[in-house]
Amino acid sequence: MVKKAIEFSGPERVPLVFPGYFPPDIISLPYAEIETQTSPKRTDEWGCVWESKAKTMGKVTYSPLSDWENINHYSFPTPREEHFRKIKRDVHQNKGKRYILGSVAFTLWERMHFLREFRNLLEDFYLHPPRLKVLADKIMNFQLQLIKMWGKIGADGVSFSDDWGTNKGLFISPEHWRTLFKPRYTKLCDAAHAEGLHVFFHSDGKILEIIPDFIDCGVDVLEVAQPHLLGIEKVGRRFGGLICFYGAADKQTTLVSGTREDIIQEVKTLVQSLGSFNGGFIAMGDTQDFHDLNMPPKNIKTMVEMFRTFGKY
Repeated sequence: MVKKAIEFSGPERVPLVFPGYFPPDIISLPYAEIETQTSPKRTDEWGCVWESKAKTMGKVTYSPLSDWENINHYSFPTPREEHFRKIKRDVHQNKGKRYILGSVAFTLWERMHFLREFRNLLEDFYLHPPRLKVLADKIMNFQLQLIKMWGKIGADGVSFSDDWGTNKGLFISPEHWRTLFKPRYTKLCDAAHAEGLHVFFHSDGKILEIIPDFIDCGVDVLEVAQPHLLGIEKVGRRFGGLICFYGAADKQTTLVSGTREDIIQEVKTLVQSLGSFNGGFIAMGDTQDFHDLNMPPKNIKTMVEMFRTFGKY
């Protein structure tokens, strides 16, 4: 059913992925990084130090490549095969029953600013473009190895993630994005397709102007993380049928303060605008994230029920 939605080949209903409410049509398997815990701080396998508050994933407070000179003795990690041996059983148990989605998280942009610091990375586009390309390629090499491992153990797709926008626009110019990131995303997508994997892509923010580029890169499924920000009917008119989308009701607005009627209407709009192409939409959301953000449980429940009610072809 999930493959049919992605490939516009006539699923009987919209696939549903809301863990905790009913068995999801997609099983998401993460690639777990090695972390050294020194509470409340932790160090990931890239050498970045994280600090967490409340229920968020936290933020990087130490970036090992904030000084470019450190790259001369920095050791880039490699994916751990033992991790995949451990989760291979999960893949085999679910293969053919549910769609299996592997993770290639913090794909390029986010990993780069974790390592360099965000401000430094923005300046690098003007001060150190050759070094920036070297860093991007080093990270891409790690992700290419991950993709091969997901393909080897039999996953159906891989999920990339880079948050590219604010509520107003992109973090960098579309020109810089297309010069540095587009060819590398294309290479990653090509590698995934060579392994028989679909590519999912998560990105928050106002990314409307680069959706055509994601399509060019070969992304199969793009998240509509903030429906109100993008304008779902507009997205449907421009890109419906060209790429599959996944998402849920807006977690900045509708799920926070919307009425039952607001939620029902938004669910209908998502399904009709994006999923009316013999497929093209997957109803999918992080229910743990919804609860951590203190959204009213009744709103989440209403949304899930409405996707079941209206998500039929």
